[in-house]
Amino acid sequence: MAPASASSAPIRTDDVIAGAAPVISVRSDNADVLDLNPTTARALAGMLTRAADAEPVPPSPQQRARDVLRGIGIDVADGRSVVLTDRDDTGERVFTYLINPGQLAAACEEFRLTTGESIDYEGLESALPWLDTEEDF
Repeated sequence: MAPASASSAPIRTDDVIAGAAPVISVRSDNADVLDLNPTTARALAGMLTRAADAEPVPPSPQQRARDVLRGIGIDVADGRSVVLTDRDDTGERVFTYLINPGQLAAACEEFRLTTGESIDYEGLESALPWLDTEEDF
């Protein structure tokens, strides 16, 4: 009698080497085949189930800043850090995107008006880095 899975679906065992533990192959689009032994497969399934049931991870301050800035027409690429400055010269730099606190405040307010979700402006401002006046990003 062939072994059955927890869902009672038959498990194919004709390609298992005699004396070796059966291997479970996981296939998905855009991924290589991942061969797991049953113990590892169960552990992986448990981790995936727990991850799906877990609380959603809040966005990082950088991601939150990108989200609110998009609402006022400032599109910051994922590879750039949002950095606060008190200079008038804002915008894209080599690795960063400089904004001033007024832009961030306006973006948070616009985000609240369009989505209904309030953003803690002061908390977001304190979580973002400030431009070091000795350096030019």
